[in-house]
Amino acid sequence: MTFKLLSGALFALALSFLSAFAVVAQPAPALAPGAAATSSPPAAAPEATPTVNPYVMPTAAPFSRVNLDADSIDFYWNRYVIEANGHVRVQMSDGTLVTGDTFSTDLRLNRFLVAGHVHIAAKDVQYDGAAFAENMDDGRGYFLPVFDEPDRWTFLSGNYAVPYLGREIPYDAFMFPDTNGTAVFLNATAAVIWPRDALLFKGTEVHVLGFKAPGGQIYFNFSNNINFRQNSLVGAAADVGYPFAGGRWWYSTLHLRYDGGPNNIGTYGAFEQHFAWDNAYAVASVNPFTQFSKQYNLLASTKIGPKFQLDTFQQINLSQYGWTTPANAAWFGSFTATTALHNSFTKVVYNTYAASIANSVPPVDPDHPSSVELDWIGFDHRIGLFPLTFRLRSGGAVYNDTYGLGSFAGTPYTNLWSTWLGGTLYTTSIKLFKDTYLVGSFDMQRTFYSLPHYLNTTTTTGSISRLIGTKAAFSVTYQNVNAGDYAGSQQLAIYPPSTPVNPATGLPDTGYAAFRGLATSRTMSYLLSYTPRPAMALSLNYQHYTDFPPPIGVISGRPPNYFNADLKVRLTPQLSVEVGRPYYFNWYGAKWAPYMLIQFGP
Repeated sequence: MTFKLLSGALFALALSFLSAFAVVAQPAPALAPGAAATSSPPAAAPEATPTVNPYVMPTAAPFSRVNLDADSIDFYWNRYVIEANGHVRVQMSDGTLVTGDTFSTDLRLNRFLVAGHVHIAAKDVQYDGAAFAENMDDGRGYFLPVFDEPDRWTFLSGNYAVPYLGREIPYDAFMFPDTNGTAVFLNATAAVIWPRDALLFKGTEVHVLGFKAPGGQIYFNFSNNINFRQNSLVGAAADVGYPFAGGRWWYSTLHLRYDGGPNNIGTYGAFEQHFAWDNAYAVASVNPFTQFSKQYNLLASTKIGPKFQLDTFQQINLSQYGWTTPANAAWFGSFTATTALHNSFTKVVYNTYAASIANSVPPVDPDHPSSVELDWIGFDHRIGLFPLTFRLRSGGAVYNDTYGLGSFAGTPYTNLWSTWLGGTLYTTSIKLFKDTYLVGSFDMQRTFYSLPHYLNTTTTTGSISRLIGTKAAFSVTYQNVNAGDYAGSQQLAIYPPSTPVNPATGLPDTGYAAFRGLATSRTMSYLLSYTPRPAMALSLNYQHYTDFPPPIGVISGRPPNYFNADLKVRLTPQLSVEVGRPYYFNWYGAKWAPYMLIQFGP
């Protein structure tokens, strides 16, 4: 801190002289190879020479990566500020090397500063100075050289051989970010910075709850590229990730997870690999890799031009001890092609599934189940001046399974096709009175099958929400879903009167006696969200379900009453925890769920 104050005083003193010696912006002649500008004894400033265009604009940022080494590096996570002291070395991707006593960068502003005994070595030129700052967005560098007279230089587009003298520079070009009262998240000995994208720290010590713990190599991604947000892991009530490697377009993460729910897996390890580019991404995972039953997932997508996109999801489920030959494996693959049209888009989806691929010859049975689906989805259209919007959709599909897709009226079938037409009508947010709003929607779809029946589905939803002061909000939502399977004269043959045995009671469930293929689900939902302060958020959600046909024990349908409490608390400026648990109101003996959601995150 003492050095920062001295550096600031030196800079202020230098600026006081600059107003007397400032000249019109012009480039200085490049120094000859090996002719370094040294600080002892001071050299004379380059003689001013005219330039045709003193206001040259840079065309692009000069580098995409910065390597930082120093005696100590501090990272302030909640400020996205990095500071380094002692034998600072800043190596840019174009080969330029800047050394000095102290370093600071604000990653949100995307610029850095080196101060104290600064030395710049760029290709065939070298300079000594008091401070150097680089704006990594527009490729402008600012430099306070050491000469017998004070001066200020500007570099454009990473061309350090041609400094422009006397140009106006931003007033805060050499200001250090104020980190007083801000907690350090980690210390490191080296770091790699990909501007606007990512960080990689080496030799770290992490500060958590007043303790320091060795962290090894830690990666952070702060890119605006939404493709980095893709996730291929499923399940787990608790998950802690350790991103141990990465770059501008990729990173690798080890996960320690816990699942005490119905699967009762317990504690296990998982691995996830991310790749993300401007128009494509790929995410692969193994989950869990410490158990006999493993799941390999792959998500990938690429845009080919502005109107065409390809996506795929691949999953292999293995029974495998360690990394030995699998005892059994099953594969599911989905491939999607999306094309943009005028005010709409289409999708073609191909799905396929193969069981026992580990022991089958050939590896994939040519008669495995498959389907091809074509969808057309229209864009939203406003209805005149009314607060109503509608959206239409349609499609068709062909299904094939030589082992059988089921039976209809006692006749088995292996091929099936279907077509459908549907639409959604919904309102914009309508203000009823102060801080109270109404939204509603109505959705309907009819699906026709090659077999003599069709399916109707309608969903009606209405919600009223109200803000309570500035820290709470309450909403009430009602939803009604009607689904009907109509088969004409075959209705009773498909849905004969029955009274299945309730496995929870061992008695016939008479609620099914009137079921003829027409089902209704009603939901009343009450949600209260409360945020007493920025570091704490509480959510209370109660739902009441009325369904026909009624649920059969705990293996089918929804419980009549459901409550979930979710609390998220920020423990430190860098760490938060989310805790949640549902309650079933003694439904067949079920009260609080046997598992609790515990999730740590930033």
